[in-house]
Amino acid sequence: MKKTLAAFVLSLMVIASIPLVSRAEPVLIATIVGTVLGVDFLSCDINIIWGCDEGGGGGTGLGGDVPAKDPTPVPTPCTSAPNSCGMTTTGFVKTATVGGKGNSCDATTPPDSACPPPTIGANGFKATPSLIGPGMHATLSWNVANVSACSISSDSAFTYSGTGQGSVDVNPTQTTTYTLSCHKGGGPSGTRSIRVTYDPHFVEK
Repeated sequence: MKKTLAAFVLSLMVIASIPLVSRAEPVLIATIVGTVLGVDFLSCDINIIWGCDEGGGGGTGLGGDVPAKDPTPVPTPCTSAPNSCGMTTTGFVKTATVGGKGNSCDATTPPDSACPPPTIGANGFKATPSLIGPGMHATLSWNVANVSACSISSDSAFTYSGTGQGSVDVNPTQTTTYTLSCHKGGGPSGTRSIRVTYDPHFVEK
């Protein structure tokens, strides 16, 4: 220990007595003196000179390397809960703060109003028959996929509520237009209208 301390003091005296031109010269001098005296002044054992990082990875002083920075963490993608028609949005996992109950996703569930209206095809709503006479009735039938509920209204104050599939009998005494409206959750409605023609002179054959 005394030999190392003496060598350390001697090296400081030698380094201080030599005019320096660049920052690299102390390293060169310490290497030469250390070789002669058998002391490695560049090791982190004597970090008071060179500012070595005792934790490894090199120091920030003369002759040390700049410690490598931690790489930027890559955000973890996540998906929101679906709305009534199955639409979702994407976001990223939000790390819980101290005392939190766990990580969460910052993606927001789309509003039901963003859902596309259901499509009611030509065969999705029909009247059988579409032409009636006195004492006759027509059957309104519908079959619409991926909806929560449907309702029927008319220009003669007729109303009916049901699911996405069903049928109901009507017996108008005048030509009447019936409109089927179906929706999924709280989203917009899809509609389709049909007409039942009433002919007072029509006789079913």
